[in-house]
Amino acid sequence: MTRILRGVVRLACPPSDRRWVDALFAECDAIESRGERFAWALGAAGLVVNRNSNRLVSVASPLSLLLLLGATVFTVMAVIEYEGLALEDDWYGVIAALLSVSMLAVAAHNIRQRVAEHGL
Repeated sequence: MTRILRGVVRLACPPSDRRWVDALFAECDAIESRGERFAWALGAAGLVVNRNSNRLVSVASPLSLLLLLGATVFTVMAVIEYEGLALEDDWYGVIAALLSVSMLAVAAHNIRQRVAEHGL
């Protein structure tokens, strides 16, 4: 399982970060205690999130968050088959899908704009 996890993590990282990821896994292998290894993994996850938080923030915008909220609400309403609105409950899944696609389009636009501005 660890080999599969390592392979997936390496493929998800840009080539410039793969040596860094390999070093993290080598450090994890050196820890013998399960509890200490778990605490180390939480710390490593925090480092990865901190390192990539700028990328995440560039994707999020008020519009994309609003679309995410709408997609979540309509998905829940479709699953529970809520009929309290004027719409037939069969349309909730379609509306949730449209909101999700719109959210992805806004996120892609935000990424392209960031790349054009900063060359990242």
